[in-house]
Amino acid sequence: MRISSLLQIILSITTLVLVNCTPQSPAVAEVTPTPRPVIEVTSFPSTFKIDNIDIEFSGYKVEKGNFIIMICFRPPTQEVWSFGDTKFTMQHLIFNESWTSVKGDIGIAGGFDCGELAYPINLIRSPGKAELSIGRLVTSFYGNCDRAQKNLDKAKTGIGIRCDPKIKNGLGFVIVKKPIFMKDEEAIFKAYNAFSDTIQVNWRFSFFVNKP
Repeated sequence: MRISSLLQIILSITTLVLVNCTPQSPAVAEVTPTPRPVIEVTSFPSTFKIDNIDIEFSGYKVEKGNFIIMICFRPPTQEVWSFGDTKFTMQHLIFNESWTSVKGDIGIAGGFDCGELAYPINLIRSPGKAELSIGRLVTSFYGNCDRAQKNLDKAKTGIGIRCDPKIKNGLGFVIVKKPIFMKDEEAIFKAYNAFSDTIQVNWRFSFFVNKP
């Protein structure tokens, strides 16, 4: 009886060990989108078509203490679109912009907008490869309450606004309704952002900067 019981215990332990040692199915790896390759610009101007938008990388210049990169593009609409979500790196350093500007219909024949991104020239101490990425195009239409309200309604914010040139709050509009649980600051932030449209793009360039 004792021998039989002992054999049963050993058999149970062996079965448990074998079950625990059975190889498990490998976890399914998360699929991450492959980032778009960086476009190497070797001469200026260079033209491309990215995200169905015609682009000209016009070049760069040094002016009034700034290193200025110039890019022209055919805007998605007749409005003037500016750059957003930009990143400029050189020699493993990320540079903060001094300023950016975009002027409509002044560049390449055919209605291109041309933008400039400026960075402090004193931070660029030697020649080398630089990279520039632009993640958004943005157009603003402050004062167009109807268009902003459509954006708020489309996003289902529950916010209502009214525009009036006489409003002296620095915004040009007031909140006339909002969800009860929403704070005033959040409502103003969302309403302010509704006065602009954004298009996500994925423009990534690399180019060599000669000694400034």
